[in-house]
Amino acid sequence: MLKTIGDKEPPFANRMKKTIKQRKKKDKEIGAELKLDKIIAFFSEKTASVEILNESKRLQKVYFPIHNVTKFLSDYSRDKFMENVNRESSNDKINDMLEMYLDFYDEMTHFQKLRAFGIPVNLTYFEWLKNISLICVVAANVIMLITSTSTDPKFSDKIEDRIVLILGFIIMIIYLGIGALWVLFNSKIDILKTQRKLDDKLKYIQQIDSHVERSLQMFGYFRTFFFTLLFNSYMLDLIMNITFAMLGVYYSKMFFSFMLLDFIGRSETLKNIIKAVTESLGQFLMTGLLGVILLFNFTTITYYTRLQELMPFSENKDFKWCTDYLHCYLTMLG
Repeated sequence: MLKTIGDKEPPFANRMKKTIKQRKKKDKEIGAELKLDKIIAFFSEKTASVEILNESKRLQKVYFPIHNVTKFLSDYSRDKFMENVNRESSNDKINDMLEMYLDFYDEMTHFQKLRAFGIPVNLTYFEWLKNISLICVVAANVIMLITSTSTDPKFSDKIEDRIVLILGFIIMIIYLGIGALWVLFNSKIDILKTQRKLDDKLKYIQQIDSHVERSLQMFGYFRTFFFTLLFNSYMLDLIMNITFAMLGVYYSKMFFSFMLLDFIGRSETLKNIIKAVTESLGQFLMTGLLGVILLFNFTTITYYTRLQELMPFSENKDFKWCTDYLHCYLTMLG
C-alpha cells in the first residue's frame, strides 16, 4: 500500500514511514517501561532492606531476599510480638527477635504444610470463638443473677434456666471447637517450643551411663515437659474452660461463674496485676507472715488479760468468741 502511494505521492509516503518508525520506537520504549515496572514490582515484593551502621560509622542499606515461607507468619503472632517486644533500645528489640525467630520459623513451616493440604490457617479464629463464648458466659451469668430465686444449683424447667442451659451447650461446643483448632494449629508449635526449653536437660540425661538413673531422670523430664507445656501454652486455659463448661451443663450452673475469669487473659492490666503478684509472691508471703505473728501477739495479750472483756461484742453473752487459746486466735484471724 505504501509502495503504491509512494509511486504517486513520495512526500506523503515518506511521512507515513517516518510516523510508523516513531510509533514502533515509542511502543518499544513503552514496552521497556512496562517491563521495567514489572521487574521493580517483582523485586519490591521479593526483597526487603534494613539499615545498618557499618564499620566506618556510616549508615548502609542492606537488601536481602524474602523467602516464601515468611508469608505464613500469622498476623496474630506478629501483633503479639509487636505488643510485647522490649523497646528500651535497638539491641533489646533485636535480642527479643532472636529469641523468637525459631518459634516464628516453626509456625511458618507448620502453617505452610497445612496450606499445602488445603487447610486454611487463620489464628483469628481463636479470637472470634473466644469472644463469642465470653459473650455467652456473661449473658448466662447475668440471667442467673437477675432471675435466680432458688439456692438449688441444678437446672429447673423455668424458661430462664432453659436459656442458660442452651448458652452452656453453646459455650461447651465452642470451647471443644477451640480445642480442635489448637490441636491442629498450635499444639505442634507449643511442643517444639517446650522441647527447645528443655533441650539441655535432655542432653544431660542422655549422657548418664546408669540405665536405672537415666530412666528415673527421663521420668522427671517427661513430668517437667508436661507441666511446662501445660503452663506455657493455651492448654491450661483450654482444659479449665472445657471442664467448667461441662460441669456447668451436666452438674451445676454455678460453674459458669468461674468462666468469667477468662477476662484476666483478655486484659493487659489484669495480666500485669497477676504478674506483679506472682513475681513478688515471696514478699507478699513474708508480709502476711508478719501480720499473722503480730495478730498472734495481740491474741496472747487479749487471752491472758482482761482486754477480751473490752471487745465490742463482749456484751453479747451468747456469743462465745474466746473459749480457749486456739479459738481466740482463729476468731482474731477471721
